[in-house]
Amino acid sequence: MNRDESIRLFEKGKEAWNAWAADVSARQDDSDGWKAEAQADFSSHEFGNANFSGFMFPGRADFSESRFLGNSWFIGATVYGAADFKNATFDNEICFIKTTFMTTANFEGSSFNGDAQFGKTVFQDIADFRNAAFFGMANFNNCSFSEFVIITETTFHQYAMFHKIDFGDQVSFAESKFKGGATFEFSVFNASADFRDAKFEDLSTFANVQFKGDVAFGGFTGVTRFEHATFDGEARFAKGTFDQVVRFDDTTFNKGARFEDCTFRGGVAFSASCFAGYATFDRIECHGEVSFQGVEARSAFTMAGASFSRVPIFNQATFSEAPRLDNVRIQRANAKGIGRVSVWNRLKGSPDGRAGENWGELKAQRGEAAVRWRSLRRLASQGHDHQREMLFFREEVLASRWISDMPWHAHFWFGLLYQLFSDFGRSLSRPILWWSFWWAGFSLVYLAFREKGAEADFARACSHLVIVEPWIASAGLSLHRNLPALSGLGDRIGEFRHSLFGASDACLPLEPSAVSFLGVLQSVVAAGLLFLVLLAIRNRFRIK
Repeated sequence: MNRDESIRLFEKGKEAWNAWAADVSARQDDSDGWKAEAQADFSSHEFGNANFSGFMFPGRADFSESRFLGNSWFIGATVYGAADFKNATFDNEICFIKTTFMTTANFEGSSFNGDAQFGKTVFQDIADFRNAAFFGMANFNNCSFSEFVIITETTFHQYAMFHKIDFGDQVSFAESKFKGGATFEFSVFNASADFRDAKFEDLSTFANVQFKGDVAFGGFTGVTRFEHATFDGEARFAKGTFDQVVRFDDTTFNKGARFEDCTFRGGVAFSASCFAGYATFDRIECHGEVSFQGVEARSAFTMAGASFSRVPIFNQATFSEAPRLDNVRIQRANAKGIGRVSVWNRLKGSPDGRAGENWGELKAQRGEAAVRWRSLRRLASQGHDHQREMLFFREEVLASRWISDMPWHAHFWFGLLYQLFSDFGRSLSRPILWWSFWWAGFSLVYLAFREKGAEADFARACSHLVIVEPWIASAGLSLHRNLPALSGLGDRIGEFRHSLFGASDACLPLEPSAVSFLGVLQSVVAAGLLFLVLLAIRNRFRIK
């Protein structure tokens, strides 16, 4: 039918229309003449209220560039040929509930100014919504898509519902915008799904969704949640931006999970999730709480170059292969975060007398931080990453200080000295510098005890003794006591002593009792510093 014939028949109502459709369908063949007779042409037509509920379209239904000024209904309608709504405009509510499109349904460039109801609609062939605009609510709940779904560069200004949908073939939402949020809960994607560069400007949830094919979220931005979702194919989120808290709790990644170069501006939680395939979090940036508590990783797991603003949670996490933590950066949190928080800074901001409450909060925060650092240390140890293991041990001790480690505990002071003199065994230069200062300091001390004029007195009585410059004698004596076994100066100790402190009547070198006592102290501390030097060398080169 041509355009005028289609409009006149439509005005006669559903019974007349379906009688014509049944008659045409009974004479169906593949001729061009039959196709022209079976076609319904409403292109560029302007409708008021339009009720096509229950209508059958035996051939092509052309509504391209048509305009629906009032409410429109296609409830229970069946379109056996191609349905063309390209560039159509729906000014009020449009209802396609339980409509069946047996072949291609084309809504490219259409504008839905009111609510769009597609609930329980069946799309047996390609569904094309490219560049469409939904200004009201979009409801696709319980739809069935058997073939390719194209919803690229589409804008949803209000809430979009894709609840419990069965996507039978490939789906593309690439570069679409969800300004009012969206739900895909309990939907099934049986083939690949493409959400690259999509924008979710309000909360959108993929909870309990099953992705049976590969899914791409690369370059997307927005607010999303994926609790209890299942990814059977590769999940690609690379270079995505999560604007607020995102949750992947109890999510299963059966093939691979790629999150490299992602930015998490809020918190992110993968608690109790399972990574059956490889997982890459290289170079991610996390600006909030991060939880991998209870995760199970059965394959390679890498976080090389990742950056965290707070200490991530890895409590009770299990890895079949040691995770890669190369160049991981964990910032020291401020007073509002969990990490190395100044006790005084926490308490001094309490003019209202809430110091006790703040202290309790601080104690809980730093106690939790210590547990998190301990879990990270365990992971580094599993991966034989000794440098990271020492770093995480250092932060664990610092987080515990003044909380579980108090000044009346011996390990408080041992930890403080270990930090001061060797940065917890991580620094080689620090104990060497301390050893050098120790040697130089005692050289000055011994020089201060020098008996002025002593060398002249015993030079006359003990002319066979060798006298050296006082500063050389003090430096030599200090070096011998700082490095007794290796200094090579043992045979000259008497020479140094009588040059500094004089000699007895029998020409034996003298030494004040205080110098002897200080010498013992010097040797003990120097031995400890030498031990820390050797420990740092061992730690640096991981010598067994």
